[in-house]
Amino acid sequence: MRGTLTTWLLIGVVIAGLVAGGTIGGLMLWGPHRAPRTTEVATVAPPSTTSTKVPGPSAGKSTIVEDRLPSETEPLAPSSQEPLTSDVVAEAVQPSQPTPEAAAQATGSIPNRDFVILQIGDSHTAADLFTGEVRDRLQAKFGAGGLFLPPGIPKAGVQSAEITIRADDAWQYKAMASTDEPNHFYLSGYTATASAEGAKITFTAKTQQAFDAIDVSFLKTNGGGQASILLDGNVVDQVSLDGRPGDPLIRRLMPQGGTVGAFKTLEVVTTSGGPVEFSGVFVDQRQSGVSYLSVGFPGARATVLQRMSPTNLTDDMSRIDPDMVVLAFGTNEGFDDNLDVDDYKKRLLDIIKTLKAGNGDMRFVIIGPPPGARKQDSCTDVHNACGSPPINGACWAQPPKLDAVRDAERDVAAQVGALFWDWSSVLPTACALEQGHLGDPAIFGPDRVHMTGKGYRDSADAFANVLVPLVGRLMGS
Repeated sequence: MRGTLTTWLLIGVVIAGLVAGGTIGGLMLWGPHRAPRTTEVATVAPPSTTSTKVPGPSAGKSTIVEDRLPSETEPLAPSSQEPLTSDVVAEAVQPSQPTPEAAAQATGSIPNRDFVILQIGDSHTAADLFTGEVRDRLQAKFGAGGLFLPPGIPKAGVQSAEITIRADDAWQYKAMASTDEPNHFYLSGYTATASAEGAKITFTAKTQQAFDAIDVSFLKTNGGGQASILLDGNVVDQVSLDGRPGDPLIRRLMPQGGTVGAFKTLEVVTTSGGPVEFSGVFVDQRQSGVSYLSVGFPGARATVLQRMSPTNLTDDMSRIDPDMVVLAFGTNEGFDDNLDVDDYKKRLLDIIKTLKAGNGDMRFVIIGPPPGARKQDSCTDVHNACGSPPINGACWAQPPKLDAVRDAERDVAAQVGALFWDWSSVLPTACALEQGHLGDPAIFGPDRVHMTGKGYRDSADAFANVLVPLVGRLMGS
């Protein structure tokens, strides 16, 4: 499928650079939309559309301009999927779910509804290999929903399993995790800026991508330029980004009549020399089925979410309105020998509280980190927990904090009534990795941290075996 040797080697190369700076896994996310202090209406709209403010969770916060796409546009013809009339009923989180079996016992939701899952994590999530396989399993069972797309290719290892992304070299990227302007970022964690006319970012779906709304997000700046948005080669919207620096502009594209549209390619193309700052795409499809949105930041820890302003995060969460949030961190924390585990638990609890603000029915799943080992140049001062001899003159050892991080996440899950899934339980032990066992065929890459496509697929299948029945019960099917 997606996990080719080339893919994980690329990720491994990137991580090797991150290790030198003291981190290893990673993570990332898209669909950024900060609420400006005053609500605005975009000044440029295509002649064939009407522009209005869209009511909803973010009304009065983010600047959202709705564009009803012309019905005569062939690629956007309504699909055979009919909208549902039943309301969505969310379930309250149970006070304690110590096992997957217990966590999967929820009942009472409306059947045939849509269900939105948001996974936020490190590089294991950013690659969209694990999440892509989980998404396929869920959508094969319940139907396909929407997805997140980053603003181009902000970092090697950040990709989409469903959409091929191409970006001109004219685009320059900034990351929330490495900036002194965290208020400038949203859930995607990245922005892409181009100042030359004709700079293009292209998203090509592997199959026709259904949608009932597409949010294309930008940020304004003094002297900001213009850009066009194209679906299947047709210009469907134009934006002008001159304005107060940092104010977001979200262009919402919708098929006429409340139908479900589809596209194969989406493009953002600059049409002037002024700076165009682009922060991501949210393809929404809530007529039915499961949306599995993944946001990953290579090299990140869970605390990356605390670099975003609470207002920005709350605005994004209210617009996405997930039924379930999956948190998949712990690798980078576990490779930090100086980590204060108690402080990490407190921060993780604070993050969950922030994410859950305004939605008391939101469910959480916490994924404990997979096993990992790191190479030591000298074995003299390395405690060899597995009793294995050095390999090729060096030791591979499990970081001492990795188990402690896993236990801390298990404790947090119990406190907040979340499902805890131990990724390490379905993979070779840390001792096996220390002894150089990568599997045949290989499950882990040579860095003994990131996996091959097979490793991520096998892991995703094990996780999906737990998640599918739980989601089915929550959806009432």
